[in-house]
Amino acid sequence: MSIHCLILEDQLPAQRILARFIADLPHLELVALCGNAFEAMNVLHRQDVDLMFLDINLPKLQGFEFLRSLASPPKVIVTTAYAEHAVEAFDLQVADYLVKPIAFERFIKAVDRARAAIAKDVGTGARQPEPIKANEFSGAEEIFVKVDGEHRRIALADIIFLRAEGDYTSIVTNNDRLFASGSIARWGERLPGDRFVRTHKSYIVNLSHAERVTPSTIAAGNSGLPIGRRYRDQLRKRLGLSNAQSDK
Repeated sequence: MSIHCLILEDQLPAQRILARFIADLPHLELVALCGNAFEAMNVLHRQDVDLMFLDINLPKLQGFEFLRSLASPPKVIVTTAYAEHAVEAFDLQVADYLVKPIAFERFIKAVDRARAAIAKDVGTGARQPEPIKANEFSGAEEIFVKVDGEHRRIALADIIFLRAEGDYTSIVTNNDRLFASGSIARWGERLPGDRFVRTHKSYIVNLSHAERVTPSTIAAGNSGLPIGRRYRDQLRKRLGLSNAQSDK
């Protein structure tokens, strides 16, 4: 299994070292290199990341603050020049804590530890898509959504997709984009499972708006949205696609 990696580091020398280490391990694939947390957040919304190498001191938003803001973070290996934050890091359930300068041998041990944790999650189903189940919006045609202290009426048929925004969720409709309270996982539990499907850890799509599907994207409305590897088979089944059809 190839492990998709993201480097979140603002110092160019450290970026180069980590990127070289990743390139030297065949089971690792670098999918993004980000200089601040907001760049990393956009990447996490667009595609699957299995492992993030996280610096602590970052511009705009500190590393631990960013990690706490993520509803479903990938596995994390901290890379920092400061040894004194290790206790706080492990309280955040990171896979390992590397102090710069980082030796390649120590890097390999950290990756092996993270790799075992990722495999355990996959084996136990901890990172698998949620099953379709009955919920509070089953049978509803309209719902009220709390936005900025007031409740707004939305027709379920008008919702194109939902996107995770930390502890909040943006709801994109035919005419608007609303920021509502509640995580994407919570909205997945509330919306009718026969009409809405999780396509990525950060996205839920209204199947009635699905227009085109490739192995890695789904077009809904005017947006091209990512399909996470862990959600691909479920989406194919929901759309009645065979593997051959969906790979064309």
